[in-house]
Amino acid sequence: MPSTARTSANAEATPGAAEVGTQLARWRDDLFHEIKQRPARSLLIAVGAGYVAGGGIGTILTARLLGLGARMAVRLAVIPIFADGIERALFDGRGPTPAGSKTPNPKQLIQKEIDS
Repeated sequence: MPSTARTSANAEATPGAAEVGTQLARWRDDLFHEIKQRPARSLLIAVGAGYVAGGGIGTILTARLLGLGARMAVRLAVIPIFADGIERALFDGRGPTPAGSKTPNPKQLIQKEIDS
């Protein structure tokens, strides 16, 4: 008697289970396709997920890596700003330019100074 109850329950769940199985197969195929297309990225994602799952978030290594990333980001953002400000301070104060004339390019000014 219990086997008939299981059979009727399976018959009712089969359409939904088939859709779930189809979706899981599609996700698996997509995952394998991405791994074949971009193996390095897939490896880095797997290593990162393992690091997080293994409890690596609260370690000193994570703090140092985040500090290194922050320093690099600040350097990449701040140096161009300062370089632009210094360039403007050095080359924009060359004297008044007549109205309607084009402002000289700083690189051209440097080249003129080198040539003379």
